[in-house]
Amino acid sequence: MSRDPFAFASVNARTVAAAETARAALVTRLGISDADRAVVEASPVWPLLTTYCIESPLNIDWYDAKISAWKSRQRAFLGACVLVTIAVLSIMVRRDHASDPAIAQIGAVVAALLACLRILAGASDVKAQLGGFWRARADLKEAFLSFEQSWRGRVVAGGKIAENFENALWQEITNARHAVRSERDTYFATFAAPTDMLSSATGGLDAVLGRAREASLARNTAAAARNQPVTDARRQLDTAHADRAAQQRLLEILAHRPAAMTEETWKRARDEAETAHARAEADVARYSDLLKAAAKASTLNPSS
Repeated sequence: MSRDPFAFASVNARTVAAAETARAALVTRLGISDADRAVVEASPVWPLLTTYCIESPLNIDWYDAKISAWKSRQRAFLGACVLVTIAVLSIMVRRDHASDPAIAQIGAVVAALLACLRILAGASDVKAQLGGFWRARADLKEAFLSFEQSWRGRVVAGGKIAENFENALWQEITNARHAVRSERDTYFATFAAPTDMLSSATGGLDAVLGRAREASLARNTAAAARNQPVTDARRQLDTAHADRAAQQRLLEILAHRPAAMTEETWKRARDEAETAHARAEADVARYSDLLKAAAKASTLNPSS
């Protein structure tokens, strides 16, 4: 059996199942009644709610689990450090009753443990990683609670999906993806090079490798500055795509005059929607070209 080259693009079945469970809970939190639920299920926003749950509530739950696991490891590590310290102190107090080889062996073990701890500490900046987790979780929670408060009891109006609800969902999905992308950039920026880990374990090499670390930091800073236009262009393109989808949906809604609108109001709203859609199309094209140009410039000028 040949391997699917696009397996990476499929969403894990467990993730979809968890998102569908979260979607059911979200429907309840948004105050959608059983009668209105049928309207929501028959609309394009129903699968979009699954995507939203994957990008926002499930990511919040993932960050909660990661932070909780780190706290548990930290408590276990601190407990182990206390035990080792007490054991070493006890041996030092009783050193008159211990042989010199035994003391030397204990000293070698302690030195090895300290070296391992220094290597692990230098491998990555755990505080920066957790800072990224906490910041992303806070941003996602704030956005979710604001979204829930804004749309509770307002998703279905007059037997139809509220006019701007789909647009709001697309915007929340885009914002959630941006928050996770920022956290991911922070996470990967915390890992140190092998030379940095070696210098953490051998203090005598600090002076020799000092300039190498400074040069590496300068290269990383230059690379981040060089990639910033690409990041900005990608974020602008995401926003333009969301705006275009919202305007397209609005045009579909205004294809026929709603009963609650006068002929004049309907025509004016449709003209405005067409203008906004054309502007959104232009923005998508412009930011697509900008992203291509930024990516090309970053590739052609790797050392600038």
